[in-house]
Amino acid sequence: MITLGLSTALGAELQALCAELHVPSVEYLVRLHKRDGWQGSVSTFYRARHAALLEVGTTFYIFGSRKRAADIEDLVVRLRTSKRHYVVYGLEADVVESYPGVADGKETKHTSRDT
Repeated sequence: MITLGLSTALGAELQALCAELHVPSVEYLVRLHKRDGWQGSVSTFYRARHAALLEVGTTFYIFGSRKRAADIEDLVVRLRTSKRHYVVYGLEADVVESYPGVADGKETKHTSRDT
């Protein structure tokens, strides 16, 4: 399991669960420090990260926040076209979007309130 951007509490819970189930896991954390003359953009970094995650990942769980950041939106757009299994949860742990659809406990095709 690869996790990124989790709160400390949720990250600790997932690490403990992975250890209990003997599932290898890693927390992905990168800090970008811009230097004078740096021409790159943070969005370029996120797009490259998402391409790499799609190469190694098979199932994705995205947990909501008050404001869905543009970098996460890029990952969701890539997931929609990749046909990989994914679920996007809202603030109330409700399924906002999924593929294949899992809304209301039924397996359906792609479901989304955003598209």
